[in-house]
Amino acid sequence: MRKKSTGFWWVLLLLCPYFSFAQVSVKWQKWPANLQLYPRDNQNKSEVPIVGQLQTTKYSTASVWVFKNDVKWKYQRVAVSKNGNQSQIQFNPTIEAGLNQYKFMVYAIEGKDSVLVDSRDNIVCGDIILCNGQSNLTGYNPNDYFYRNNFVRAFGNSAGAKPDTIWRLSNVQDGQVGRIATEIQRLILENFNMPTCMINGSVGGTSIKSHIYRNPANPADHTTLYGRLLYWAQKAGAIGRIKAFIWRQGENEAGGGSTIGYEDDIRTLFGNWQNDYPNIGKYYVAQVNLLPDGNKGAAQLRDFQRRTPQIFPRTEAIATVGLPAYGGVHYGPEGQIQFAKEVFRLLARDFYQSSDVSNVSSPNIQKAYYKTADKKEVVLEFEPGATMVWKQDTVVSGVLRDIRDFIYFDYNNVQQERVIASGSAEGNRITLKLTKPVSASTITYLPNNFATPFGGPFLVNRRGMRALTFHKVTLEAASTTPPTENPPVENPPTNPSPNPPGTNYGGSLDGVSCGNIWGWVYNVSSPNAPITVEFLANNVVVGSIVASNFRQDLKNAGKGNGEHGFNFTPPASIKNGLNQEIKARVVGTTYFLPGGPKNMTCANTGTPVPPVENPPTNPPTNPSPNPPGTNYGGNLDGVSCGNIWGWVYNVDAPNAPITVEFLANNVVVGSIKAANFRQDLKNANKGNGEHGFNYTPPSTVKNGQNQSIRVRVVGTGYFLPGSPKNMTCPNNTRTNAEAPEVNLAVTVYPNPTAGRLNIRLFIPEKQTAFLRMLDVSGRVVWQQTVLGLGKIHDEVVEVPNTVLQSVLISAEIGNASAVKKVLISR
Repeated sequence: MRKKSTGFWWVLLLLCPYFSFAQVSVKWQKWPANLQLYPRDNQNKSEVPIVGQLQTTKYSTASVWVFKNDVKWKYQRVAVSKNGNQSQIQFNPTIEAGLNQYKFMVYAIEGKDSVLVDSRDNIVCGDIILCNGQSNLTGYNPNDYFYRNNFVRAFGNSAGAKPDTIWRLSNVQDGQVGRIATEIQRLILENFNMPTCMINGSVGGTSIKSHIYRNPANPADHTTLYGRLLYWAQKAGAIGRIKAFIWRQGENEAGGGSTIGYEDDIRTLFGNWQNDYPNIGKYYVAQVNLLPDGNKGAAQLRDFQRRTPQIFPRTEAIATVGLPAYGGVHYGPEGQIQFAKEVFRLLARDFYQSSDVSNVSSPNIQKAYYKTADKKEVVLEFEPGATMVWKQDTVVSGVLRDIRDFIYFDYNNVQQERVIASGSAEGNRITLKLTKPVSASTITYLPNNFATPFGGPFLVNRRGMRALTFHKVTLEAASTTPPTENPPVENPPTNPSPNPPGTNYGGSLDGVSCGNIWGWVYNVSSPNAPITVEFLANNVVVGSIVASNFRQDLKNAGKGNGEHGFNFTPPASIKNGLNQEIKARVVGTTYFLPGGPKNMTCANTGTPVPPVENPPTNPPTNPSPNPPGTNYGGNLDGVSCGNIWGWVYNVDAPNAPITVEFLANNVVVGSIKAANFRQDLKNANKGNGEHGFNYTPPSTVKNGQNQSIRVRVVGTGYFLPGSPKNMTCPNNTRTNAEAPEVNLAVTVYPNPTAGRLNIRLFIPEKQTAFLRMLDVSGRVVWQQTVLGLGKIHDEVVEVPNTVLQSVLISAEIGNASAVKKVLISR
């Protein structure tokens, strides 16, 4: 009878897993919370770690059923680990992002008997976004906004004196994230079917000083403004997978407070964010509106907010001037809803592959210059891709206002006589015709403050996005060299091209100097593919580089992923006191970048002084581009036939980029500016972290002979620790029909990594990419061969558990190669 009963209950349990005839006591270390959202990874998934101790040793195995939308989906069964009177259980099931609700049911099993241990329902996977600032980003407890959805969630009690760690639906009384945040979530859900969680740490009336205070002993100290948001992010499991960070603050200082030190405080805040929130997708900085307070530093503060994308990585500024329902400090519902819509469009473009990308950014002035030598016309140039509109008159509260009265020359906090006769817009430029010549050195758009809520007029693009206000932007002199059309084919290339096929290219040679040649280039048909360009001086090719630097203006203009900028250091061979006509050409094509040719003349750099051992005893006599003194630090991390890499910085000038030169067997073979951003350097407080270098050894050192490689700070006798390192590369002689060796644009992330890496690169069609992972000893621990399809390839690889500290990821396609160092943080 007993045997029959046991079998009956076993059948019943299999048919209805919700049923259990006993309950086992368990202590959970990791277990989903009610309503929890797990942040998705780059594979659109998330692990759900389940770890606990059964308070018994009766059971030998345990299992978990994962239900997806109330349907059995996954099953795992593991052996328990017994210790004393407890049994350890552990699972790591994965769930997928999207409109899916998950339920977990854990069972303890012995023989044919099983018992339900615990269950949790309504778990989702999606994106986490942080908000912080002042009252204009709170909007708590609106009494006329009732939107709720099970896939729209919040974490923490935003207004609580002591933060809790409870997951809730957004827009409930406890744990409000506000109208703006919830509206952004609604738009993401309805347009892209993605669950989201907002964590909002904004508090009304708070100063930048209160936001930057970070307890060094406990950065997540929730008694501080800074620590409270970090505390929530950590408890939510968001660190390392935060999609975006929305920052809206500055009314305190631009209003009745003081703007002194604001820029330094923001730099401090961003530096701390970089340390405490690694791998944030992007920061969105709201520029404050015009306030009624007569603070003479308000316009300068707004201009700094405008320039944050130029100062900080992965940052975009968004204007608040011109939002509706503005009351002088705060906004009515229409203004909050409009701001949410405008932020959403940026998020949609940056993270959700939205096709709505044209003119969704706030126009941001790039430069201003006199169009003619008589100084009677001025051009305002905004980011590439912006389509500006000139609207001269605006009626505000029955009063006609003219935009010409709100653009100032050499602004000095007072209204000026109107000197603009008319304006016109064409593409990303606005041209101002003046009533008389003006010999000004700066130009300003909108005053420090305005007595009543400012409702216009505004500079706008074709989508109605208002331009970010700007303050004392330098007015450049009129160019004396007329622009030239793309020149006819000269010295056509014969080398096979590493670039996408076709001729549909765009770009610009922006500028040349003796220390840098810069610009951008991309392929319209392959908008995310990095392009290799070569540089011609007086029609002779002098070098090449992969244009893969990220530029926010290119991303904003819809130029693929924005990773199309280049900065090329001119070789010493063209610094000979003679005029050099510089052109840039896409390798393997006859496409020359618009903007070229440009001319430059650089003084003879002289003969390099032979190197000396550390410490210096006979330092080089060449003038140095680097900070004075000898207080340098750095390291030569590694050498290979395709790359020499490491880092260097100056302790007394920690944010200054340092130029280093490379010596092979005591002969200088090249130089480069160490300006690559490395998170490990930033974490180690090496200034802004922009001190890494990757240098491609020239063909002259690839002769089958041993090369002793050393790296020296230009103009000093300081050799980087780690020098010398030896390498021997096969003879690199090629016929004219063979391609020169070039850098390969490869992105490897995250860095540091907990174990999983994403490798992204463009592989030309029918070409083969060789990918390898090496440990610190140089041992190959993983390798893969990939046949190219003429598009971006993404490779996901796990770092073996036996590998510690760091790995090198190498990639080779034909004669192009790259090596990336990645730190391991398990």
